[in-house]
Amino acid sequence: LFLSALSVYFGALGLEKYNLSYKEKKKGLERDERKALKASVDKKKKRLLTLAVLFNLSFIAVLKYGNFFGGLFNDLFKVLHVPAAIPFLHFLVPLGISFYTLQAISYMIDVNRGKYNADHHFGRVFNYLIFFPTVTEGPIARYDQVAASIHEGHPFNYQAFTYGLQLIMWGLFKKFVIADRANLFVRHI
Repeated sequence: LFLSALSVYFGALGLEKYNLSYKEKKKGLERDERKALKASVDKKKKRLLTLAVLFNLSFIAVLKYGNFFGGLFNDLFKVLHVPAAIPFLHFLVPLGISFYTLQAISYMIDVNRGKYNADHHFGRVFNYLIFFPTVTEGPIARYDQVAASIHEGHPFNYQAFTYGLQLIMWGLFKKFVIADRANLFVRHI
């Protein structure tokens, strides 16, 4: 996750740099020169964005689908009597890696399009990417829609904290005392 976040952070900063350099350089240029400059900048931005997107998608490809495709190739090798085998890799796949990756890609695409500037604070970008509620349940959140609410300070509220603990304890009671005991009877039915 950290390597992915670094690629997103620096990729977005690079895309923003290209956006700003185009805006500065186009002043005072003729129409044809502006078109040529835009085409050159767009080509560089496309290369950077493609590299960053492929880098981030490679995590999903390896962590989630590497063993699946490795098994398919191993079966194909057996059918073709090829004495090769791709070893199965045992990874601890991060929770919500697909949401995380797609959210990271959407951030870079929005910066590429000039919807907003890249955030120059790595901690805020990383916090946005790993924000637990959106990573586990979605939907893919746009940076401009959630950044302010994620990064604003919230004072500690003892009453809300204790109420939250009470809700957690009540839920654990219902799960362990009631649901697990009822499961003994429900399983037979």
